[in-house]
Amino acid sequence: MKNKKLLLVGGGSGGHFVPIFLLAQKIKSIDPRLRIKIIGSGTEIERAYFSKVAGYSSIVTGKFHRYKKYKNIVELIKLFWGLLQSLGILLSYRPDVIFSKGGYASVPIIFWAKLFRRPYFIHESDIVMGKSNLYAADKAIKVYTGFPESFYDLSNAHYVGQMIKLPPKNDVKIFKNDLPTVVVLGGSQGAQSLNKLIYQLLGEILPKYNLFHQVGRENLIEARNIFEQLSIEFQEHYKIADFLHYDEKPNITDILSSADVVVCRAGATTMAETAVSGKPMILVPYIYASGDHQYKNAMAISSSGGAIVITEDKILEELAGTIGLILSENDRARKMTDAANKFFKSDAIENIANDLINHKE
Repeated sequence: MKNKKLLLVGGGSGGHFVPIFLLAQKIKSIDPRLRIKIIGSGTEIERAYFSKVAGYSSIVTGKFHRYKKYKNIVELIKLFWGLLQSLGILLSYRPDVIFSKGGYASVPIIFWAKLFRRPYFIHESDIVMGKSNLYAADKAIKVYTGFPESFYDLSNAHYVGQMIKLPPKNDVKIFKNDLPTVVVLGGSQGAQSLNKLIYQLLGEILPKYNLFHQVGRENLIEARNIFEQLSIEFQEHYKIADFLHYDEKPNITDILSSADVVVCRAGATTMAETAVSGKPMILVPYIYASGDHQYKNAMAISSSGGAIVITEDKILEELAGTIGLILSENDRARKMTDAANKFFKSDAIENIANDLINHKE
């Protein structure tokens, strides 16, 4: 057990690398003697997130384009280089077990794991399985799923829920006043189109509510310019952030704890974090998500009564009224949060960590 080596791979968006970060923390808390190596895709936000984490490195990854196919020549070169890097990692590190969260960074590692018959586990957050996980699923020891097994046609699917951190026991206060707080989350990369719609609604939202707005790193300058144009009074009701790190304050669990209602994309991790925080959510699915998975995620939880779904083209006419409706009807908010909380399991990270630690060939 002392010399057991684990390789954790996945990267790109927060939905891939944040669970890896949390899983590594959990494994180390169970057995600090275990060796862990983390492989990501090396995006700027990912490197910043893992800047203080030992054992992190990145590989070159190729991401194939459905529409701009001329770019795929370059992506093939990247994939070939990533395969060579991954081979070097596996031969030098020789992991006893591999865990993949998906994303393009995982493909070269899983390619060699299949070829060398190394044991690996994967986790799929969404109802629609991503291409990287589809490639990996057939030889995986377990395909951990964020939604119940009934959504997948896989004999090795195991429903564990989403890989999230549990919220604080007591609500955290972010604003100094006593107005209800609306939290808008666009994911690790922000949501430019959603942000622009929210800016148009500031005149309706800020007189009645506080607004915490996670805009994404690439959209921070624009958000700050919008903020500077507000009156002093409204500036006191509005806070912006680029990305919320678990190990910095305020972090995502603090922000969700402070919320009275959450408006977010329908990424599975964000939905689950909001659900276990006990906050009513309004989901705005990203219409260009691969396989339309965000809309399918949203409709699954909406059908259970755990969320209200508003399509992006209806935001300007429906969002403010929907926020007011939820906050004015305590029974509605309670029923939504109860249904959402029942929909998601919250112990996935601990279960996966124990499986990886205890796995024997």
